[in-house]
Amino acid sequence: LRAVAAGTALGPVAGSASVPGAASAASPQAAFPDSSGAVRGAAGGSPAGVVARIQVGSYRDAARAEAAARSMAALGLAAVVEESGPYRRVALYVRAADRARVEAVLDKAGWKDRLVKEIRE
Repeated sequence: LRAVAAGTALGPVAGSASVPGAASAASPQAAFPDSSGAVRGAAGGSPAGVVARIQVGSYRDAARAEAAARSMAALGLAAVVEESGPYRRVALYVRAADRARVEAVLDKAGWKDRLVKEIRE
């Protein structure tokens, strides 16, 4: 699981160009970039306040997944790259208050195909 962002789906990251390193997490929901740009974990469940996971792509080629994550960063959204077998999935974790805005940003930028999973605590 690796987070890449200049901003975050959970709010902008002031003065941050990227989120360093990979998070060591047991599940894709266990790590995400917070408002400071740091990757943090939430043991045993989804990150606090997150209500949806929006997957914008799934790639066999790691370079294409990283490029998609950088595209999300250029839109001001934090993406995580989750490894699953031979695939790398690019996803955003969003709060209820931000979901409509994030989906509007994705639509405007042409990212219309996506998979949305509701997260219930």
